[in-house]
Amino acid sequence: MDTKLIIPGVLLIGGAIFFLQPDKTAKPETHEAVVNVPKSQNERLTDAIVAGSIAGPVMAGRGEKPYDGTNPEVLRRKELAGFVYRSPALVKADGNFGIVSKVISGITPDSPTGMPAALMAIAAPVDCQFAKPGPGDQVAGVHTYFGGPVTNAHAYSDATVANAALRGLREHKGRHGRDVTDNASIVYMPGTALRQIDVVINKPGAPVFLTLQDRGGGILWNLQPLPGTVLSHVTLLSGGSSAVANLPDGVGLLGASLSGEGSCSRGAYPVEPPPPETGKRTGYTITSRDARMQDLRDSNGFGAWFKRNFGYETADNMVRAGGMAHVIVGDLPAADAPAVPYRPLQGAALHVIPAALTYVASPAEHEAWLRARAVQMLTAAYGVTPETDLGAIIRSASEERIR
Repeated sequence: MDTKLIIPGVLLIGGAIFFLQPDKTAKPETHEAVVNVPKSQNERLTDAIVAGSIAGPVMAGRGEKPYDGTNPEVLRRKELAGFVYRSPALVKADGNFGIVSKVISGITPDSPTGMPAALMAIAAPVDCQFAKPGPGDQVAGVHTYFGGPVTNAHAYSDATVANAALRGLREHKGRHGRDVTDNASIVYMPGTALRQIDVVINKPGAPVFLTLQDRGGGILWNLQPLPGTVLSHVTLLSGGSSAVANLPDGVGLLGASLSGEGSCSRGAYPVEPPPPETGKRTGYTITSRDARMQDLRDSNGFGAWFKRNFGYETADNMVRAGGMAHVIVGDLPAADAPAVPYRPLQGAALHVIPAALTYVASPAEHEAWLRARAVQMLTAAYGVTPETDLGAIIRSASEERIR
């Protein structure tokens, strides 16, 4: 079958098939759908994402030097989106950073893979009326483009599955189907896992009104309030689907994806406030994509929309970075202050701005499920049964073209 016919066919099937029933023998808490919402084409992150962990490994392909406890500057690098920090850097508002293990105890490289105990959809504001800070509240915020280590939480759409099927199909057709071992091997596995950022909050005194903002979705904000800090409300503003874990009892929570023209902000998704200087950031060769990012930073209407809705500037008391695994809102504790026990994902409640497909699952289970779903799209597009050997069809078509 000609590729031109397969591509639209897969996309149409992707819009028609909504949900594959999970294995009846599987434990329900390990593969659970949160909520059914209309499918969307939410923009996914396409840039490299920070792959930090408390052990501070070298990022694949980046050539960063390992952190040995004496050379903290290796934990950050400069990109157009801003500084990108890898764990164990604890990012501060002034652009400097501490070390997270001096403030929080008990984090391990496996902490982000803990299984939450419950999944809940974050309520969207009724008629786009977000909560505002109360009298006397301290306002604070965090903004990022990229998150840290991968978790077992996923939020994406059927368009992501269809693209995984299409990309794999193109690659295998280019290799004449020689590498197809079974139908599932055709599928290119996309990165759908939410990326964790630990949010340490050290603002004792008046309650804290906190906004968590990300450019493209895919962030899991894990809250770590220090003793003496009380949260009044948390708001998630995302360019896609993001989540919050370890929300303290009784704290209000609202969130919304701002990626589409029909969103509350009319598509003015969160971007960092313009830098104090008016010129382009130096030290870069500006590509068309980079220039667009710069234009968005300087002219996107998000800042004006934010002030109208919340009553203050989005930059007020904001910590911002291109990417990070840990951030602190407020000051670092005194050097002699004891580290506070870590609040892990394991057993926590996870609140998500839901996508059409929102899950917590082990990596193996999620991969098997996504591949099966993509294969269902491919076989439907070819007009064959799921048991049909697609590799044979691809090889046959390639041999026919060669003859």
